This record gives sequence, structure tokens and C-alpha cells, in this order.
Amino acid sequence: MRITYYLLLTAYYLLPTAYCSIGTTVFDFLRIPTSARFASMGDVGITLSGEVSALFSNPAGLFNIKDKEFSTDYTGYIVGIHSGCISYAQPFLRGVIGTGINYIYYGKFEKMDNYGNSLGNFTPQSLVPSVGYARLILPCLSAGVSLKIIYQNIDEYQATGIAIDAGTIYYPPGYEGLAIGMVFQNLGIQTTVFNNEREALPITLRIGAGYTPNKFITLVFNVSRPIEAKFGYNLGVEWKISDLFTVRGGYYSWGSELKSDSPLDLLAGLTFGAGFTKKKLRLDYGLTPEVELGFVHRISLSWKM
Repeated sequence: MRITYYLLLTAYYLLPTAYCSIGTTVFDFLRIPTSARFASMGDVGITLSGEVSALFSNPAGLFNIKDKEFSTDYTGYIVGIHSGCISYAQPFLRGVIGTGINYIYYGKFEKMDNYGNSLGNFTPQSLVPSVGYARLILPCLSAGVSLKIIYQNIDEYQATGIAIDAGTIYYPPGYEGLAIGMVFQNLGIQTTVFNNEREALPITLRIGAGYTPNKFITLVFNVSRPIEAKFGYNLGVEWKISDLFTVRGGYYSWGSELKSDSPLDLLAGLTFGAGFTKKKLRLDYGLTPEVELGFVHRISLSWKM
């Protein structure tokens, strides 16, 4: 059967949005941002704390959540691929606990045998439930860990895994507005495999810093080292124009791999977005150009209860 063809097709369209198009590990979709805010700033969420989306970027960022918070996110890709996420967090046992589940729907594909005869349709999917906890372990240092169960199916083939993210955020005394973060992502194993070969998870080390000199501007930067790829870097900026409206922009270095000698190459690696806040509700939008492949649109809605 032509299953391999569809695997390659799916990976070709989806993985560039994961900010690392190497694709030599299993479950590469774990690198895809789930927050419109973080993605619009170049995917630099490891020092941005105080919101439930930190569960998927750096669980140490959960600590600054003061109230119950609910968030839902939707991402529309090209060729009918889309993903979504639902998450919730609240203070718990001198810290903050968060839980969420994200999914990816890859669209419907026709299955054929080696002679080109149709064998019906199949729909690949990925599903990742997560739970995390963060607390202050020193007066200026928060730490967090999250556990995720990974499931992916492609027709009758299935693969599962288990992994953790573990991170910290340090707030240097005497440097108000500065945060330094570090997170290990996707530390784990593949528990069942598509074939007879077990593959490595997309383990990534990320280190970065964020600086908020005043209530209007936030600057963020981080470097990343995937287990199977070279170093990359991300940077972003957020400008709070008013209490209601915020604009954002960013850049991720792996975007250069999307260049194809076209006029659209100027957009490779750039990200854009905006946010609207009204009392306890916040609506965020993120746009990631994929050069000639089109645009990735993200929408997030969060509610502080």
C-alpha cells in the first residue's frame, strides 16, 4: 500500500510549522506552538509566565497564574490540516496545576494498493493529553514539570509515547522586568511503534531571556538545540498600545529553510500577531507565513475566571 507516500506528504506540509523542519525524529508535531500569542512572537514562550499556555512551552511559567484560567486554541494549516488545544489551570498546593489536551487532524486521504486501486479513505490524527505543576522553589526561581501521553495513528498503524517537559524561570534580584528561562522538552520514549524500529522523540533544550522594561513593551529571545539538528534562535516583541489592544512580531531562524528563490522569501521566518483584551477575556491572533506554501493562522481565546 502507498502508506509511505501519505506519510511523506503529511510531514512535508506540516513539519515546517514546527520551527524545525529536520523531521528525523518521531512525533515531530510536538514542536508546534499551541498559543497564538507565543507563535506570533517567534515561538519564544519559555519566559512568558502567568498564563495556561505555559503548560506547553515551559511549565515553570504556570506559577504566576493567580486565578482559574481556561484557554482554547485553534490553528489552520494548508491542505486541510488543522490543530487545536483546550487547557485549564488553577492555584493548587502552594503552586499551580494545569491540564490540557491538544490534537492534530491531518485531513482525509485515499488509500490505494500497489496497482492504484482505491481501498477507501483514512484520517491520520495525533492526540496529546498533558498535566503539569509549577511552584516557587526559591524566592526568585520557579520550576515546573509536565507529563504528556502521546498518541498518533495513520490508518491501521498506531504509535504511542510518554514524555515530560521540565523547566525553570529565574528572576534576577535587582533587575526588575528581567526573566531567564530554561526548559527541556519531550524527554521520553516511544512506547509503541509504527514499525519494528523505535525512534527518538524530538528532545529539545531551550534557553532564553525576556525583558519588560515597562508595562507597554516586552522583548524576548531564546536559542534552541534539537537533539537531531543545529542550534536555532527565536526573538519577539510585544507592544501594548492600550489596555485593549496589543501588537506582536517575531522571527525564528529555521524559517530560512522555507526559502525557494521567490519574492516571498522576505517573509521566511517572520511572525505577526495581535491581541485584544476585555476585562477577563483575551483574544489573540497569530500569522506565520510559510512562503510559497501559504499562511498558518492561529486563534486563541483565554478566560480568567
